[in-house]
Amino acid sequence: MIGKIRRKLVIVIMISVAIVMGVIFVAMNAMNYFHMTKSADEMIALIAENNGIIPEYPQMELPMERIPEQLNRESAYQTRFFIVQYDKREEIIDINLSHIAAVSYEDAGRYARTVLDSDSKIGYMDIYRYKVQPTDFGKIVIFLDCSISMQSTTSMIITSCCIALISLCAIFLVICIFSSRFIRPMIESMEKQKRFVTDAGHELKTPLAIINANVEVMELTEGSNEWLESIKNQVKRMDQLVKSMLQLARMEEGTLNAPESIFDISNAFNEITESFKVVAQQKGKSLKINSQYNVKMSGDEASIRNLISILMDNAIKYCNDEGRIEARLSLEGKNIKIRVKNSSDIDSGENLQRLFDRFYRPDDSRARTSGGFGIGLSMAKNIVDAHHGRITAQRDGGFVCFQVTLKAATQSQINKAAKISNVKEPEKRDKK
Repeated sequence: MIGKIRRKLVIVIMISVAIVMGVIFVAMNAMNYFHMTKSADEMIALIAENNGIIPEYPQMELPMERIPEQLNRESAYQTRFFIVQYDKREEIIDINLSHIAAVSYEDAGRYARTVLDSDSKIGYMDIYRYKVQPTDFGKIVIFLDCSISMQSTTSMIITSCCIALISLCAIFLVICIFSSRFIRPMIESMEKQKRFVTDAGHELKTPLAIINANVEVMELTEGSNEWLESIKNQVKRMDQLVKSMLQLARMEEGTLNAPESIFDISNAFNEITESFKVVAQQKGKSLKINSQYNVKMSGDEASIRNLISILMDNAIKYCNDEGRIEARLSLEGKNIKIRVKNSSDIDSGENLQRLFDRFYRPDDSRARTSGGFGIGLSMAKNIVDAHHGRITAQRDGGFVCFQVTLKAATQSQINKAAKISNVKEPEKRDKK
């Protein structure tokens, strides 16, 4: 239980940190990309306004807000670009490669034709940022080499990604080291609660036994009457509640981990559900059982039988008058599905997952008449969790359906169990 809480704490913190770092990572690199694109567009606009050249920095006659931020005295020599001019019939008039050496006339024409065919006015093509600019004689396509900016952006993405991963690993180690301190108050509170339940349960056993013994003595001396019978019934009910509380406390502490074995869950399911048929008939409720045969699982057979019994008992207790109950066991892939559902008039706004909380009952008055304590489904959930399964409650039309998912035994587990059984049999015969 404590280990599970610690793992959940680590997972929640790591997910939260990862989300925050992911947002920062995306925002930082998105801003860098936006800045790179904005700078390239500003430079392309400057080239277009100056007839395909970058003017000398001191000679520019532009407002300050229209001068690119990265422009300086070396920009005319550092910036690489080429221009393809078209007439109104989209035939090439001129190709200007005076500011770039890595592109041939054929490459420039091919790049420009691809851009015109795509009907895109601005964008990226390979390492070039391009823009289609209309002119009086047709249009020009300006290509700006952004390879250095792209390399810088890519380097920043890789660097920030590495830093984020290293930071996550460091945070994970720190959380793992100090997580026990974080949950120490919670652990102490839970331990006190468990000790209180256990101690209270044991302390209640003695007065209940004395009350029950005194009632029996009074019956022998004075004879039985309705008041003594009522006391006996309440003592019996109280004793049952104490036993259930102690059993639930031991299950939550993990002290009921019985050795696992391979068993036929189909037989267990059929035996338990068939035993409830008489109870259902006595209460005027119909019970339909559907079970797949020869389904094997690995686990504690006694606990699984108790789980099925809890679900069946709950279904009969809280089923409508003259209602229907359906119990089904099936093998679906590698999972065993147990479904127990009963017709019910439970409030449609009720959160059915709360049914697994201790002492929770959706209808207290009805629960009293049925004799429930609100502990059974909590015990069922603990049994399922101990077997690494899953239990859910959901509405199915006019029914409330409890579904349990457990892992079926693998063929290797079955074969191994058979070998162990075959080895033990000769040993027993030899001892005899």
